[in-house]
Amino acid sequence: LLLAGLVLYLGSMSLEYFLPPERLRALIIEHGRRSLGMDVRLRELSIGWFSGIALRDLTIGSQDKPFARVENLTLGLSWPALLERRLVVDGVRVSGIEIRLLRDEDGKLILPGKTKKTPPPRHPPGGGPAPFELAVGLAQVFGGRLLIEGSRGDTWDFKVEDVAARELRLD
Repeated sequence: LLLAGLVLYLGSMSLEYFLPPERLRALIIEHGRRSLGMDVRLRELSIGWFSGIALRDLTIGSQDKPFARVENLTLGLSWPALLERRLVVDGVRVSGIEIRLLRDEDGKLILPGKTKKTPPPRHPPGGGPAPFELAVGLAQVFGGRLLIEGSRGDTWDFKVEDVAARELRLD
């Protein structure tokens, strides 16, 4: 029993060696700011072999009327990929998400972020495969809300209780 506890402790320390939480938190915030063109705030991030990557209180956009706010976001990780020093997300669980979209006077949605669209490179500089791939076996959303606010003060408010999708892949 003591040996099993020691193995689990050393395993969690090795995971934090390969994915230091403070480094990953900084990467998420910086990448979010650059790709979305909005402020990104993240109160807490934790990493564990069994729990994966857990984000708490993620806010994208202005403090008073953010584009998105997420209470809890957990990314399940693939152990074999981690042992190969690759980050593979195989499950996503979101709870307490709120997304706010605006409509202009013509009723068209005003999407946040940068207006110039440049596709991301398929491989990082240097030509090797990307260190991140997204193949989600199960994605779940619990307790979501979508607000669409019009320019004339009209608001559409959609609530989502539970949604799940299986076998998603981003190529």
